[in-house]
Amino acid sequence: MKPQRGILLLMLFFALVPAFSQESLLERRVSISAVNLSVEEILNQLSMQTNTRFSYNSDIIPDKKITLYASSQSMGKVLQQVFGKDFIFRSTQNHIIILKKTSRGEKVQVKTDFIVSGRIINSRTRQPVANVTVFDMAYMQSALSDSSGNYAFRFKQKTDRIALRFTKAGFTDTLLILNSCQEKIPLIYLSPETEKIPRMNIRIATGIELSDTGSIRIVKSLVVQEMLINSFNAFIPDKRIAQISLLPQWGTNRRMSGSVVNYFSVNLLAGYSYGVSGCEIGGGANIVQKNVNGLQGSMVLNVAGGNVNGLQVTGGLNHLRGNLSGVQASLFLNTGVDTMKGVQVSGLLNVAREVHGAQFSLISNKARGSRTDVQMSGLLNYAPHPKFQLGLINIADTNNGVPVGVINIVRNGYYSLNISTDEMLFTKFLFGMGTYKMHSYLGAGIQLHNTENNWELCYGLGSHFRYNHTFGLNADILASVISTGTGFDENTISEISLSLKPSVRIFKQLYISAGPSVSVFISGANNDYVDTVIEGFHNHYFFQTVSETTQYHMFLGGEAEIRFVF
Repeated sequence: MKPQRGILLLMLFFALVPAFSQESLLERRVSISAVNLSVEEILNQLSMQTNTRFSYNSDIIPDKKITLYASSQSMGKVLQQVFGKDFIFRSTQNHIIILKKTSRGEKVQVKTDFIVSGRIINSRTRQPVANVTVFDMAYMQSALSDSSGNYAFRFKQKTDRIALRFTKAGFTDTLLILNSCQEKIPLIYLSPETEKIPRMNIRIATGIELSDTGSIRIVKSLVVQEMLINSFNAFIPDKRIAQISLLPQWGTNRRMSGSVVNYFSVNLLAGYSYGVSGCEIGGGANIVQKNVNGLQGSMVLNVAGGNVNGLQVTGGLNHLRGNLSGVQASLFLNTGVDTMKGVQVSGLLNVAREVHGAQFSLISNKARGSRTDVQMSGLLNYAPHPKFQLGLINIADTNNGVPVGVINIVRNGYYSLNISTDEMLFTKFLFGMGTYKMHSYLGAGIQLHNTENNWELCYGLGSHFRYNHTFGLNADILASVISTGTGFDENTISEISLSLKPSVRIFKQLYISAGPSVSVFISGANNDYVDTVIEGFHNHYFFQTVSETTQYHMFLGGEAEIRFVF
């Protein structure tokens, strides 16, 4: 019996559950061994095995016997083997809808281009329902209902039947399946969800949370409002092999792109999708509502409202609201990451909450959580609880880390004022800042007994190892630039010294220490004046080498120090 045009075949109601967290029925693994069975018999076996219901027009089922063996294959692949390439399969909840593509001959006989319209009513209040997403499940032609509950959109029929899904956050989904084109659809009654279902579950079930990508200003400017509402209302569990778009509203997934997960996606200027499970490449902006599993790469902007497991790379800004497991790389900014397990690399700024890995930036890194492993930048690092920081300025809230920098600002950290002298009678005044494990020194020194006015600027790193409340050991490395009476010119001498000084605590904040040191003088000049100065500093060098442009003199010595720690 041939299907009659315009007859309502099926209306299904689906309770709103967290569907996005469930895999598509078409991805569910099945095993089947069929020998000379009909298509309907195979569908019955698959239905019993997976508790799945199949909806189809019996007139389109091939009248043939099939022998089929499949072991742990996806449902979609098995159905493709049974029906062939002229059929389309769509899933929702526990139903799989089987549609047949219309042939050219059928398109001539039947009107395929028409306007679908209707009205949507709240079944409880009998009031119209606005902003309901209505879309064709086969090719995702869609419309939104207005404030009167009316909707209308131009529809081009490409399958034997029409499967229309009506969905809105907070309401039970309705699926309407028609035999053929029916321009005027009967009233659709949407039932509000019961109060027993938490509001958060409703938001999750429809694919977006209130704080998700739709609230970002740049996303609002790139994605039209209808698409944002559609992505809020609907999640489509069936992944698409590929999609291409010029702009979010001009793509192969139409205005439902924000509800779809793609395996491969190309966005020429900008694109919008629910998720990526493979590769997404964009010439301008890639906007993903939820997770990226694989690669997301663009010239200007990447946005992901969920997690990234893989690589997110751009020439401009990466913005991620979930967790990162992998690498996030940008010429400018990486921002918004919750927990990062991997590496962030940027030219300007990296921002994350928890850093289980490393942040590398030419300018600045920022972490906000209770754990940060490694931060390395050319200017500024900030983290409440870092393990290691390398930068010009390091800021932390704990004194358990290892900051290596020029300026280290640590809450309840290690700060000291040091006055020391060595065997050359250079008196140094140093300010230390950081932690007991690692602190930096900035200061200056002068050789008081010398009439040549030799003085120096100093930078160094140090560690204080505490044996107990009284005794400890200071290990310091200090680099100095020494002016030899003529200013900083070609006669300037550099000194690098390493010292180990046992220390004794005299009072609560006062320490004295003394110990051996090894130092090396480096001079870029080779002349009699420099030779005289170096000999005046020290006359017992255990190693020295001289070239046409550089001199190296290494010697042993000692230091004594008074240190005030506060």
